Amino acid sequence: MNYLYGIITLILISLLLMVACKPTALLTPDNSNKICYGSYGGFAGLYTEYVLLPDGELYRKDGINAEYQKLSPIDREVSAQMFSILEDMRREYQPLDEPGNMSYFVRYESEDSDTLAWTWGGSNSRPDSRLRILHQNLNRLSKPKNPVM
Repeated sequence: MNYLYGIITLILISLLLMVACKPTALLTPDNSNKICYGSYGGFAGLYTEYVLLPDGELYRKDGINAEYQKLSPIDREVSAQMFSILEDMRREYQPLDEPGNMSYFVRYESEDSDTLAWTWGGSNSRPDSRLRILHQNLNRLSKPKNPVM
């Protein structure tokens, strides 16, 4: 009798947990136009990536193999400005691949052109100030964003 009671209790707890847990919006943003940015490395080897879409949707993942988590969107006009800046930079700047112990990156993926990526962080790495400022501004846009529940 105790054995049956234990099995029923385990089933009820399992069902309760399945019903009570609300899934978060996890997906892979697959729009053809997107800005990916973030950082990786350091003592702990952390990896954080954000993905901004033209309509202002914002995603984050912590860890290379993690799933994307949808965050609160940013203003569409601000998103459009970021895409416009990157479109200009795509014409002016060559790709940069100078990672270091702690590295930062900006990647621009567009449906009508190849992906363009800038990665820097090495002691000899000297990215253009415009690229560093763009990365800082993108990070500022993403920091206060909370996951969409």
